[in-house]
Amino acid sequence: MLKVELYIGDNRLDLFDDETISMNIVTKNLQEIDKVFNDFSQSFTVPASRQNNKALEHWYNADISNGTFNPAIKQAGRIELNKLPFRTGLFQMEKVQVKNTKAYSYTIAFYGDNLNLTELFKEDTLIDLDLDAYLVSYGDFSSGIASTLSSGNVCIPLLLPTSRATAGAPAPNGYDLYHDPRLASEFKPAIKVQRVLDAIETKYGITINSNHFDSSDFAKIFIHAHNQAGASLNWRANWNRLTSTNQTIPDPADYDIGNDEFIIQSGSGNVTFDVALSGIGLEEYTYDLLVYRTTAGPAVYSVTYDIDQPNVQVQVARDASVDFQIFFAIRGTAGADFTWDIIASNGVVIDSGANEDDFSLHSFPFTNYTYTDTLSSETITVEGNLPKMKVKDFLGGLVTMFNMIIVPTSATEFTIEPFDDWMAAGSTVDFADYVDNYEYEIHPASIYGEIHFKYQDTEYRANKQFTAKKRNNYVQYGDLRTQIVDANGDPLSKEEFEIELPLTNVLFRNLRHISDGYRTNILVGELVNQENEQELESAVLVYRVGQQSITSGLFRTKQYESSAHNTYTNYNLCYQFNTDDDSYTGSLNWGTEINPRTINDGTATSPSLYYTYWSDFITDLYDLQNRRYTMKAVLPVGFLVDLQLNNLLRIGTNVYRINSMNVDITTGEATLDLVNEID
Repeated sequence: MLKVELYIGDNRLDLFDDETISMNIVTKNLQEIDKVFNDFSQSFTVPASRQNNKALEHWYNADISNGTFNPAIKQAGRIELNKLPFRTGLFQMEKVQVKNTKAYSYTIAFYGDNLNLTELFKEDTLIDLDLDAYLVSYGDFSSGIASTLSSGNVCIPLLLPTSRATAGAPAPNGYDLYHDPRLASEFKPAIKVQRVLDAIETKYGITINSNHFDSSDFAKIFIHAHNQAGASLNWRANWNRLTSTNQTIPDPADYDIGNDEFIIQSGSGNVTFDVALSGIGLEEYTYDLLVYRTTAGPAVYSVTYDIDQPNVQVQVARDASVDFQIFFAIRGTAGADFTWDIIASNGVVIDSGANEDDFSLHSFPFTNYTYTDTLSSETITVEGNLPKMKVKDFLGGLVTMFNMIIVPTSATEFTIEPFDDWMAAGSTVDFADYVDNYEYEIHPASIYGEIHFKYQDTEYRANKQFTAKKRNNYVQYGDLRTQIVDANGDPLSKEEFEIELPLTNVLFRNLRHISDGYRTNILVGELVNQENEQELESAVLVYRVGQQSITSGLFRTKQYESSAHNTYTNYNLCYQFNTDDDSYTGSLNWGTEINPRTINDGTATSPSLYYTYWSDFITDLYDLQNRRYTMKAVLPVGFLVDLQLNNLLRIGTNVYRINSMNVDITTGEATLDLVNEID
């Protein structure tokens, strides 16, 4: 018998003398390969002793419980075998058994540390992280679209939230790319996935060790900050104080010229102000109007521009005994320019005259950002622009994409590596002395008649058109569907296995000239559907290949309508492949796909998510040598504590991989589900 000790926090639990404590231990079960946060758990009972009642705060008795213990919340703890650390994880009380009106026992479940991740993440989304260090200034747009920002951690890909990009009139060295209305605020930056993972580690106090996540190839993968359809309305906006030398002031007592402030004279009633804006494209935007009383702070009005009724009327109540002063400011949601005038009921008029102002935009936040406005002293929270995707779904999607395993090394430290790499790091141990080699079972491996690896279904126009024209079986661009049949052409099984990522795969296209169809080398993705309507779908990941020279045209955009064009001869080449040609070593597509950059198709052995990370795993399922073995063993405490699930077990001349195991940690008796290792 092994000496088992259970601890909830620092409280050691009493155990029944004859209690059996079994644990299911698994990392990536061949029968459940779509599971990400696998855990090991088993329910067992402990006596309602004085020590256990203290640890569980007498929860069975509502009258004496102090009310702080919540059975719905899992408690951190550990298991020791013969004083040796065995597992850390989470305990949860499931029920209390009462005998003769007294508490007799508690039923408790233990979960491995993998489950601790889901407990930590809860329902948090990516915008709950802290990425304030990577705010994108609107003034840096030109740099971001031609190259990178924030030491290479941010770029602006040509993922267009509208379909207004065309190659237009001939330019001296080719064709211009027109993006109408060519405002930078329509574009949305992207940030390295590595930085999002860093933010996850920081927020939840965990450490992720991963050679894969730290690799130079993974460093090229960015996530697009697109969480609302259409152009971005979430650049952080600055207040634009409305001051002017164009003034009509019937009574100097009504306006302070030196401070550019209206004077509200004491008395009764209101002073009415008509504030009017006009400008190109304002009907698409919302703006805020600030009325700031210098002695009492701001009053902010959120106004949706109406081209037919551009005036906003504001009533300012007089003070019965004192004069006070106010000024106006406007904050917009896009980089439009405008003219304005303010007409007061006491006859004061100020306006911008013929000069246009710009809605000044400052920065674009990836995650929720709070700041204090220097003009109004408001504390303002701007919602982040990363997809409103749960943190656990984001990390789970990466784990699934690259066929990774999560191995906890402590309650806060996790190793996450592709399955093949993790298995290759394991050692082979001699298992013959512990296994019952005289009696065991052999099973055929469970197989599927169809395997489907896919992204989320998409309505994006280029993807839908590609599917309709190129795919008779209507498999989306980037997806992989394979049917496994026997010699008669019949499916090997009626079962279908499907892996679906919580992501969207956008098909990029080369921009063509609007009149003659000339194919430029400018690669863009459009986030609109076939009806030309703006779409919002799941998160989008892309490789940033690097700065691409525009050899057959120009890219032009404006920061404001009234500003001159910024002309680019380079842009960020972003799409599903990690090079700008067919020599790519990484692809975000599941299977072989047409490269929109070169218009060439790959082969079955071209780098893809399936071929690089999943093919060995899946191919072994269908190998004629493949067998599953159910064997029983008795494991000594040293072997049990040291055993890693990526160990290969040698029994005689045969070598096996551990699929899963159930262990009675009170006796060391184990039932193992093994798979023979196939070269």
